[in-house]
Amino acid sequence: MALAAWMLRLWDASLSVPLYQQSPDTLFQTAVVKAIRDHGWYLTNPDLGAPFGTQMYDFPHAGETLQMAAIWVLTRFASRPGTVVNIYFIGGFGVLASVTHLVLRHLRFRTSVAACTALLYTFLPYHFWHHEGHLLRSTYVSGPLGALLILWVLDWRRRFLVEPDAPWRNGTRFADKLRWGRVGAAVAMAAALGIIETMAIAFVLVALGVGAVLVALRDRDPGVLAAAGVAGAVTALTFVVALAPNLWYWSEHGTNEAAGRRLPVEQEAYGLKVSRLVLPIRQHRLARLANLTEDATRHTPVESEGGQELGFVGAVGFIIGLYGALNFAGRRSRLHGAGSPDRGTGLDRGELWRLSGVLALVLVLFATVSGLSLLLSVAGFAQIRVWNRSVILIAFFSLLVVAIGLERFADWVGNRISDPRRAVAAGVLASVGVLLFGLWDTAVPFPTDYPAITRTARSDRGFVAELERRLPDGAAVFELPVVPYPESPPVHDLPDLSELRLYPYSRTLRWSYGGMKGRPQADWQQRVSSDDPVAALAGLRGLGFDGVVVFTQGYPDGGAAVSARLSSALGPPEVASTDGHELFWDLRGYGASLPRPELREAARDLVGTRPRLP
Repeated sequence: MALAAWMLRLWDASLSVPLYQQSPDTLFQTAVVKAIRDHGWYLTNPDLGAPFGTQMYDFPHAGETLQMAAIWVLTRFASRPGTVVNIYFIGGFGVLASVTHLVLRHLRFRTSVAACTALLYTFLPYHFWHHEGHLLRSTYVSGPLGALLILWVLDWRRRFLVEPDAPWRNGTRFADKLRWGRVGAAVAMAAALGIIETMAIAFVLVALGVGAVLVALRDRDPGVLAAAGVAGAVTALTFVVALAPNLWYWSEHGTNEAAGRRLPVEQEAYGLKVSRLVLPIRQHRLARLANLTEDATRHTPVESEGGQELGFVGAVGFIIGLYGALNFAGRRSRLHGAGSPDRGTGLDRGELWRLSGVLALVLVLFATVSGLSLLLSVAGFAQIRVWNRSVILIAFFSLLVVAIGLERFADWVGNRISDPRRAVAAGVLASVGVLLFGLWDTAVPFPTDYPAITRTARSDRGFVAELERRLPDGAAVFELPVVPYPESPPVHDLPDLSELRLYPYSRTLRWSYGGMKGRPQADWQQRVSSDDPVAALAGLRGLGFDGVVVFTQGYPDGGAAVSARLSSALGPPEVASTDGHELFWDLRGYGASLPRPELREAARDLVGTRPRLP
C-alpha cells in the first residue's frame, strides 16, 4: 500500500475526491458508494431518477455482493463517498498482495519468492488501467483464489482424500475417506468466488471445467469431473442466490432490453489480444519500448481494453508455461513425483508447471478475439463480453511459472554454495532483483490530473452547497441535457455519466439523472427537449421539480442558446459554478403563477399514464 501510495503521488491528491474522477466510470462507482452509505444498499435510490427514484435491478452487481458488503462496512467509518472510493482502491493493493502471498505460501513457495511474486501480481498493468473507474474489478482477489481452487480440484485425491493411494475396501464409505476440513474450505472458496466478481466466475468455471476434462482424459480419472462439477455448482448456485432480488424484480416488471444488454459480437471488441500479453505497456518508462507498442497497435481495427500486458517477466513465464503444456498430454499427474516436490502439497513442481501452462492456454483459446468465448456468447452467455479480463488468471499462472523458476534457481545455488546463509541470501537477491525489474517494467500508474480534478471538485462542491442553501430539503433538480442512464455516448463535450458529478456532494437534494433507461419511470424524460425545455417547465414543476441545472459542456455553443430560452421564461440563472460548467434556474416562482390542476395536467401529459405520479 505504501508503494502504491508513492507511485500514485497521493501527497498531490485530495483524498476526499476520487483519484480518477475524470473517468466517467469513477462517477458511477462513487454514486454507488453514496447510495450504499445513504440508503444501506445500491439497488434502490430515491435521490436519483427524480421524481420516481431509480432501481438498479436491470444493471446487476450480484456477483460483486461481497465487495459491496465491504464497501458498506467502510461507509460506516468514512462519510465522504470519494474518501471511501480512495480507501477501497488503495487498500485493495494490500488486500490483493496479502491474499496472493498466502496462496503462494500455501503452495509451499519460499517466503521471499512468494512475497516478490505477489507484488509483481499486485502491480500488474491491469490494476492501474482499471483503477477506480472499475473499482470492483481492480482488486482482483478472485484471480489467486480461483487459481487455487482449480489446482485443488485438479489434484482432488491428494487434496480431499485422507489416504489418496489406499485401495478401496468393501464397506468403506466414501464420506469416511474425505478430509472434511479441506472440503469445507474448498466449498467456502467456491461460494466466495460466486460473489466477488461476476466476470471472474465465468473465467474460473471455464478453466475449471476444461482443465478437469483434460486431466480426467489424461489420468483416466472420472473423479476429477465430479469434484469440478461440485465446485462449479457451488459457485454458480451462490451467484444465483445473490441474483435473487434481480430475478424477482424481472418476474414482476419484465426484463429490460435497453439497459445492460450485450450482443455476442461485443466479444470481438473486448476480446483478449495475445500480442498485448507480450508487448510492453504503452506508457513504458523506456521510450523505445513504448514506441514499439504504439507502432504495433496503431490503426488496429480491434482496440479492446488496456491492462492486458503481462510485462517482460510475466511474458517469459507465459511462454515457458506454454512449453510445459506441450508435455502435459503424455504425463500422468504424479502424487509422488520424482521432480522437485511441492513440500507436502501433493503436486510436484513439474506438474504445477504443466498445469499452469495448460490452464493459461485454455483461457487464451477462449478469451482471444474470435475465440471460443464467442460460441458461449451465441449459446446465451453474451453478458460475459470482456474476456480480455481473464488476464487476471493468465497472469497468475504465468507468474506461478516464474516462481517455480526462482525456486529452482535458489535450489541450484544452494547445491553449489556450502554456506546455507549465503545460499538463502542469493535466492532472496534473485527474487528481489526480478521484482524490481518487473516493477520498473510494468508498474506505471494510469495518468491522472490531480490539480484539474481538485478544481472541478471544488467548483462542483461549492455549486451544490449554494443550491442546498437556497432550496428546501428534498428539493428535486432537473438536469439538462437529457441523457439516458447508464451507458450513453457523449453529448458534445459532456462524457457519459457526467451528470452524476453533483450527486456525491449533495446531502438534501434529489436529481433527475440516474433513472434506469428502458423503464417508463425514466424514459419520460426524453419528452423534454434538451435544446428548448421551456414547453416542459409546467410539467416539470407539476412533477415537483424545484429547479433546472444546465451542464454547459453538453451543448456545442456552451449552453448559450438553451440559457437564453430559459432566461426568457425564468430570468437569468441564479447560480453558476465557478468553472462555468453548471447553471441553475429556480422553478418555484414559475410554478406559483400557474394553478395546481394545470400543473398536474402538464405533469400527466409529460410522463404519460404508466408511472404513478408522486
